[in-house]
Amino acid sequence: MKKTRTMIRVWLALLSMVILIPAVSAGNGPRPDETEFPIDELKGQIYFLASDYLGGRVTDEPGYTLAAEYVKTQFMAAGLKPFIASDNPDDQYFHQFNLNRNDYHCDAPMILKTKSGDKTFELDKDFKLIRTITGGMVEADLETVFVGYGIEEPDADWNDYEDLEVSGKNAVILFGAPFNNGEPILNTELHEKYNSKPGLSIKLRHLMEKKPAAIMLVINDDLQDYYDRRESQTQVFSNEYNGSDYRMAMLDNFYRLYLIKPYVADALFGSTPNRIEDIEKGNLERYAPGLIPGLSVNLPVRVEEKEVLARNVVGMIEGTDSILKNEYLLIGGHLDHEPNFNGIVNNGADDNASGVTTVIELARYFVKHPLKRTILFAAWSAEEGGCYGSRNFVETFPGGHEQIVAAMNFDCVGRNGKNAEERFQTYMLDAVKVCPEMLPLVDRINAETVNFRIEKEMSPRWGTSDQESFINVGIPVVDFFNGGTVDLHRPTDDPEKIDYEYLQKMCILGAAIAEELGNMEKKMCADDASL
Repeated sequence: MKKTRTMIRVWLALLSMVILIPAVSAGNGPRPDETEFPIDELKGQIYFLASDYLGGRVTDEPGYTLAAEYVKTQFMAAGLKPFIASDNPDDQYFHQFNLNRNDYHCDAPMILKTKSGDKTFELDKDFKLIRTITGGMVEADLETVFVGYGIEEPDADWNDYEDLEVSGKNAVILFGAPFNNGEPILNTELHEKYNSKPGLSIKLRHLMEKKPAAIMLVINDDLQDYYDRRESQTQVFSNEYNGSDYRMAMLDNFYRLYLIKPYVADALFGSTPNRIEDIEKGNLERYAPGLIPGLSVNLPVRVEEKEVLARNVVGMIEGTDSILKNEYLLIGGHLDHEPNFNGIVNNGADDNASGVTTVIELARYFVKHPLKRTILFAAWSAEEGGCYGSRNFVETFPGGHEQIVAAMNFDCVGRNGKNAEERFQTYMLDAVKVCPEMLPLVDRINAETVNFRIEKEMSPRWGTSDQESFINVGIPVVDFFNGGTVDLHRPTDDPEKIDYEYLQKMCILGAAIAEELGNMEKKMCADDASL
């Protein structure tokens, strides 16, 4: 009974936040300003979407279902039409698709079998299991190969993979790039490329292409914070559609990815010259990539597989132009977040209640100011670990995704990032991959409105967020991301840390950009398009 009363109170609070806004005619009026996006309204959205009650909004769990129903209610109240036709009123506004959910367990210790005897290491004490997509119980003993820094640059006279066979083996890899006596061995460009977390992503992807059975990443000081704040994960989503296995397109979804402490690596190395402490000091005499003789590793993982139903929330405002209304501008952000950490809810206020709030507020704005093109508003499912919601939507778009002339993605837009030099700073990722003309358009509009400091960057890896789903099929996209905060994917990403003036400015900027994309006579980056 207590739970029922709680549910009723939540829904009453939810409905009390609904604001009915009548639609008015289209026009090219003044730019949007602060009055269109009241801070109290932004707070109401964030505090609900990032509440403990939603349990982190993990795809396929009750908290996500309630969050999706909330977004649907907001779309309905604002006056959006459902884009997805359904005879069942409960399914309207939902784009549904199947996902494979793997719940996995590491019930037994890792066992290193050596000539001198077995050594065992415990999960979460000595190592962490970060990703797996293998099904069933894996009991086979694996040969282990040390790939060093995992850098293959023969033109620079450095190749850690020379004469190494990695396929089907357990591969051990280091963070960073080689140096000797404090000086980088590779040239400056290559050293900077690999001696960073984006560089690690490049190295891991390259290693994955060599098809190891498992990957062990040795943590160092640069990765200690990441190790401390990551639990061994207990679930992975995957999806195959039209013969394309999205799992293999995503950086993080390896066969099995372990983080191991340095002393575990030294135990693996056994009688070989390799020693982590000496390698980190730049002593290359203790650095010898290759097969580790006389060693096999048993990495038991028990996986329970099941198919689940996931759903995006999609609403529509029909365009006002008799011809251009058949083209679509898509505005979205992901609704899901990460599992809880040690029993504490990962609320995900910045990631990504802030993006979904922006989508909802832009929907309310454009009901009053419709555009010539039809606008779709989407809250994506299953972005974390795969961007499956947006990918499935693009792949199954009625009539073909070519009708989507541009997309906008908002992910972590509630405060400035940890590396920001100014309060109002953001990143625009990947625009030039499809449509370089997007850069001057955004710069001009930004200068005319909120004057953010906008850093333009290319994603350091595949699948940083849902913008990749559009880039992969050639759809011009504007993606905004704050660069990540110190609270990213932590239980400390809470509503009180959001900078609501920052979020308000992001709504203003998003609305102004959308107005141009939705009203211009010729679409961006078409053969005959022009600004």
